[in-house]
Amino acid sequence: MAKVIAVTDAVKSLSEVEARFRLRRVEDEQFFTEWQQNLPELNDAERAKLPPQQ
Repeated sequence: MAKVIAVTDAVKSLSEVEARFRLRRVEDEQFFTEWQQNLPELNDAERAKLPPQQ
């Protein structure tokens, strides 16, 4: 069985997360271009899976 630990027990700061996972800021505007595209509207089935808005 997998051992479960809290995130705060595993890492203590954002800088530790960045170092552990070798994260770095990407300045390239072509990175994740799908975020800048006009995406199709969600269909009814996809909308039904969303949590209710408050």
